[in-house]
Amino acid sequence: DQQRLKNHFPDGRVFAKEERDDRVLLHLDEHDLHHCKEFREANVFGERLVDTSVLAKSEMVINMDTDCLTFAPLEELHSVVAAGEVAHIQDPQAHPFSITDEEAKRRFGVVPAPHFNAGLCAFPRERFDLGRIENWLSAPGYPMDTHYAEQTILAALAALGPSCALPQSRYTFGTRHDDAAFVHYADHYLSETRISMRRDGQKQILHQLAAQS
Repeated sequence: DQQRLKNHFPDGRVFAKEERDDRVLLHLDEHDLHHCKEFREANVFGERLVDTSVLAKSEMVINMDTDCLTFAPLEELHSVVAAGEVAHIQDPQAHPFSITDEEAKRRFGVVPAPHFNAGLCAFPRERFDLGRIENWLSAPGYPMDTHYAEQTILAALAALGPSCALPQSRYTFGTRHDDAAFVHYADHYLSETRISMRRDGQKQILHQLAAQS
């Protein structure tokens, strides 16, 4: 509901996909960001990462998944954003990434921030450096079409400087308790289906589902 978004973010702007495609693809072509373009085409979350990098205008960028709910003011997040630091909710898994720490160190020069989850995270816009991401993606073999591909890159970006893991007592994952201000339910993982549809085509996916039923 665009009007509801406008009520909460009066200075915000909603981009139609067609406009995003036009603006972002032009930018990627003009700056020879071919691997970023490939990642955007391979993974719905790659599209989110790349488009945010191109279109964001504010000094701080906040990502929030659609399966998140808030129940109280997010005071800790507000404080970290006001300080211009990276913040993220904590994943129950220590290593929710597409590659090992050893491979990440080789590819990125850093080990991804542990327990990083992209369902709610905040970054200084300058940290979204597409030139750096292009370089990271240029080494052959990065699993662009996997569920955690974007989260792995974001966790590596978080590891480049100070970052804050938001308290689990207030920012919960999967379930809600009385003290929770924020819940990332994360119980559907539709991105796997969207990635597969983009990669293999809807007809093939539907055919596979029919054969399994």
